[in-house]
Amino acid sequence: MGRRRVEPTRRTDRGEASTQCVLITTPQPPTVFHKVYDADYVGAVGSGDADLQTSAVVESTAAGPILIGSSRRRAPLDTGIRLDSLDGMARKAIRLFPGLADVEIMRCYGGFRPYVDDHLPVIGPDPRLPGLWHATGHEGAGIGLCLGTAVQLRA
Repeated sequence: MGRRRVEPTRRTDRGEASTQCVLITTPQPPTVFHKVYDADYVGAVGSGDADLQTSAVVESTAAGPILIGSSRRRAPLDTGIRLDSLDGMARKAIRLFPGLADVEIMRCYGGFRPYVDDHLPVIGPDPRLPGLWHATGHEGAGIGLCLGTAVQLRA
């Protein structure tokens, strides 16, 4: 991963972001003991497809709720949560953990993932403000790329 010059006005061509949704269940007895991804997640992170993509990413929290993701879709910044995103994630999570079929969903939320059209994160100093560094645009691969990003920022 190489450094990239941070451009002051860098944005996507379409004025869009990558949206995501997450489902949160009611507290459950210990069921999921570590984060589980299905193979669709890896393909979706690297995809340039603007259409809805869902995959199963399932993890439990210390308080008991289970978090179910993941979705991504290139969309205008004012987009709300879509039922087809929630449905796709839930169906794929149930394939991995059939016991989730009868679990109540407590809430869901959506947000935006920073992405760059070429899938290369923007890492480097801001040309306008000395001392400000950027590390963004990882989209859904931020956790996997965090060590490499830290190395780039430290260099």
